[in-house]
Amino acid sequence: MDTINQDDEDTDDVQFSVDVAQIKQIILEYSNSNPKLGKLIADILDDILKQKEKYVCQDISVIINVARYGAIDSEIQRFVDKWYLDFDEVKYEAYNYHDGKLQNETKLKENADYAKYKEETEAPLAKFLFYTELIEAFHKDLMEEIAPLFA
Repeated sequence: MDTINQDDEDTDDVQFSVDVAQIKQIILEYSNSNPKLGKLIADILDDILKQKEKYVCQDISVIINVARYGAIDSEIQRFVDKWYLDFDEVKYEAYNYHDGKLQNETKLKENADYAKYKEETEAPLAKFLFYTELIEAFHKDLMEEIAPLFA
């Protein structure tokens, strides 16, 4: 199913139910290898089933990609807020992260607002530990969370 149409053939409830069952089975099988993306797609399907008229004549792949990139941006924003970084810089590093390496780790560290972090955090880390934890969190927290959404 590429799009949801209002053609006569698409309004056949029996065929629509069969199509939905097939799609759910495909999502279930896909979820075995990528649970995070599988859940995102299942949530989209559930929303489509609840609000079919909202999605009429829309490309399903566009809907999925908008949701994927929205979820990625949301995780990046959480990371940015925690580590006092610029959203666009972190997004660049996340999208260009390959083989476990950042494009410019030093620049990411330099652009973290350590002074603001120290001011606003109850028990701040020492500067050296802050940078070490920042990079470790990028690899282990952020990238592990969003990598499945790039697939």
